[in-house]
Amino acid sequence: MRVLILVAVVGLAPLAARGDVVRTIDGRVIEGTVAGDASGALVVTPRDGATVRLRPEEIAQATLGAAQRDEADPRGAEWAAQDIGKVAIPGRSDVDGRRMAVWASGDDIGNAKNSTRDQFRFVHRPLTGDGEVVARVLGFTQYQRDARVGVMVRQDLFDDAPNALAYLSADRAGFQFRRDAGDHTERAEAKGRVRLPCWLKIERRGRRVTAYRSEDGAAWTALGAATLDLPPTAYVGLAVTSRKNTRLTTARFDKCLVTAAPTTAPAATVRRPAGVVLRSGTFLAGEVVAVDAAAVRYRGADGRDVEVGRDRVARIRLSAAAPEPGGAFRAGLALRQGDFVDGELRSIAGGVVLHSSLLFGVRAWGAGEVADVSLGPVTAKPPRYEVRMRNGSILRAQTVRFTGTGVVVDEPGLGRVEAPLRDVRAFGTRLDERG
Repeated sequence: MRVLILVAVVGLAPLAARGDVVRTIDGRVIEGTVAGDASGALVVTPRDGATVRLRPEEIAQATLGAAQRDEADPRGAEWAAQDIGKVAIPGRSDVDGRRMAVWASGDDIGNAKNSTRDQFRFVHRPLTGDGEVVARVLGFTQYQRDARVGVMVRQDLFDDAPNALAYLSADRAGFQFRRDAGDHTERAEAKGRVRLPCWLKIERRGRRVTAYRSEDGAAWTALGAATLDLPPTAYVGLAVTSRKNTRLTTARFDKCLVTAAPTTAPAATVRRPAGVVLRSGTFLAGEVVAVDAAAVRYRGADGRDVEVGRDRVARIRLSAAAPEPGGAFRAGLALRQGDFVDGELRSIAGGVVLHSSLLFGVRAWGAGEVADVSLGPVTAKPPRYEVRMRNGSILRAQTVRFTGTGVVVDEPGLGRVEAPLRDVRAFGTRLDERG
């Protein structure tokens, strides 16, 4: 069996990992470090907690080394702390290495008597767009009424602002939210008791805000969700209230992280690198150097030339600015100035694109004039899996498995393809443009 080593094709260099995030088909979010396994599974080692083994079909999306994280430090330039509402005793916040302590008074965050206003201590920072805030609650003091501590996303710093909170109170976990400024707070507590330490998370995706809890920071259980019309930039952070305004409660946290989702351009403006699109839908990034009647030759980032049979190629992207085609397939040239010329490609050699059309006959175009060449339609059925490489290549296949050294993809047009995990940017069964 022919085996293609992807490093030799696309010339990828090793990359130091910055943290991996795996989302499973059943909704779990696991953060840690990933590695292949000889059994064919992906092994995820969380920062805290037991190792998790996942089969490829259990993974919705794995993003390798792409999450941007900031450790919470209220004395840092990006963090601030203040009392929200009319608290009787001013609160304070402190940090010792990776541990945070928050002292707070206040009646409640949306209490039963007046759930339209809040009284609590908020350690916060701005978050633009999608993202999440995570913290592990180590402990908190309680009085006659149970203190409430958790992680929050909030529209602004007024005491009646729309917000969502994943919280602990006594030995219960819950989720609460206020949809509009001045509205009453809606609250629901989860069944069952929780033990400390306990992880909490608030995740924002578009208008959807979801709260989670976890025992180990790896396997997450949803507490609830709500649709909120928050501004593009909202406040996220740690929220603490004693629920007895004449007393301070002390809450201790660690593992405080804010993760901003990778930004992406609107779909209409997404641009791929130059390279070759196969009939299977796979995209191989590289510089196309020659085309004849039998083969397409392109040069990977490592400087090596690779040949692919012309009958396996759907498109040739000569420019990274080439637009994504729409509508029914048409063979021809997409010119950089915007026109499309129907016809048949004869060859590409020495920077010259030789093309035959009814309009121009056989004509030589400079490679700098042509953005894209369409040879044939993408004919493969929609792939079950997609593997995105760090140089921009996208492998699409029906079967994938992991090994002790990387990932193996059975690609219809290339055969068996092997790649080290360090060269993979994302993998999954449900990838979108940001994956």
